[in-house]
Amino acid sequence: QLCNYFINDKSRPEAMVVGLKTVRELCVRQPLVMSEDLLQDLAQYKKYREKGVSMAARSLIGLFRILNPGMLHKKDRGKGVEKDDPGTVE
Repeated sequence: QLCNYFINDKSRPEAMVVGLKTVRELCVRQPLVMSEDLLQDLAQYKKYREKGVSMAARSLIGLFRILNPGMLHKKDRGKGVEKDDPGTVE
């Protein structure tokens, strides 16, 4: 529900930033909260016109590059990461 209310194209950019940062913090504490489809939808905001929204989306991508790069599209994974690589959980 958090994503439905705060992170959509009709929301204000400030609300979207808060929503993306909140989702990121939830994923830091409990990575299994994120589904692959939702992560790919949220990763599309990295090209958003507002800088704060794009930076928040990129921080979410960066988190999943560490936690579970297999959930990201190939272009978002970075160099030298295989899809089957589960990542490292610290």
